[in-house]
Amino acid sequence: MKQALQVVTRHFGSLVLLALSGVAVGADNCDPENGKKVYQICSVCHSNDTTGVHGAAAPNLHGLEGRKVGSVPGFKFSSALRDSGDTWTPQHLDKFLENPMAVYPLTRMAFSGLKNEKDRRDVLCFLSKSSN
Repeated sequence: MKQALQVVTRHFGSLVLLALSGVAVGADNCDPENGKKVYQICSVCHSNDTTGVHGAAAPNLHGLEGRKVGSVPGFKFSSALRDSGDTWTPQHLDKFLENPMAVYPLTRMAFSGLKNEKDRRDVLCFLSKSSN
């Protein structure tokens, strides 16, 4: 009985953590208008439109979610991103936006990170909604 209770508790804890990780970047719990304002920091280098034209110094972010990291045609990515084999999921984007150099130490992106969790969530919400 004790062993069964431990298994149930362990699985329940995993489900709670999984649910909470979705809250951190979930589209239902965000403010795309604030995300648009915060995105202005990103727009200095990045574009985010359907033309596919890249920004001044960085790739176009339109349709970013679900894309392979470092895979946008016409942009020369660092080998750290190009060879990562990763995919831009909401959770991965959240970690990257928080501290880009911790995720990809050799990235050329000159940005120290967006430390505010709500601002990250809102930027991701804005990008997701503007890509639909």
